[in-house]
Amino acid sequence: MAKADLDQQMIKRLAFVRMLYQQGVEQARLPEPLNATSLLSLHDAAELLLGAMADKLDASLPHHLPFMD
Repeated sequence: MAKADLDQQMIKRLAFVRMLYQQGVEQARLPEPLNATSLLSLHDAAELLLGAMADKLDASLPHHLPFMD
């Protein structure tokens, strides 16, 4: 997929996902217990990426997606 296929809103969404991912990686490098929040950031990044991909591909996801399952 070329960059031209992505609209500005999708680019902003993906940039936010990347920021959350990078934040999670940086938090994971911190000593305990400060690194505990890394799981939250990485989980949010994965969930938002899944939603963005589903929107781009016009895939239907359940209204309430039990992501932890």
